[in-house]
Amino acid sequence: MLEQLAECGSLSPATFDSFHKEAVNAMAEQLKAMLGPNAHKATYGRVAKILAIYIKTKFVLPDPICSLSKMAHPPIDAILLKNLSKECRDLMVAQVRWTKLNEGEYFTLINSLRQRFDLECFWELEQYWLPG
Repeated sequence: MLEQLAECGSLSPATFDSFHKEAVNAMAEQLKAMLGPNAHKATYGRVAKILAIYIKTKFVLPDPICSLSKMAHPPIDAILLKNLSKECRDLMVAQVRWTKLNEGEYFTLINSLRQRFDLECFWELEQYWLPG
């Protein structure tokens, strides 16, 4: 499915987000089954980061301007959120704990980042991952 999204000439945020929800929830269910008593650790935020890193290495790095690269979410983590909170205090992300995000909270964050930053490629938000 990812290959098809990467080859698609014009991928929309809604199409990618729909794929994202399906993929992360499926991965989370498999991970919960493997984790047993620690299944609660397979949060949407954690699994979304795993997917983001996979997409980044498989698609974004080889072709940073393909449709999938343009829509893919950056890996959300404490470093990115901390630096964003310093640069853009109005985003109110200082208290966000990415490891605890459920699907709704994750997409509230993603949508607020999309609205705040007008980027041709959403992964470019990673510029905030590096210390300013």
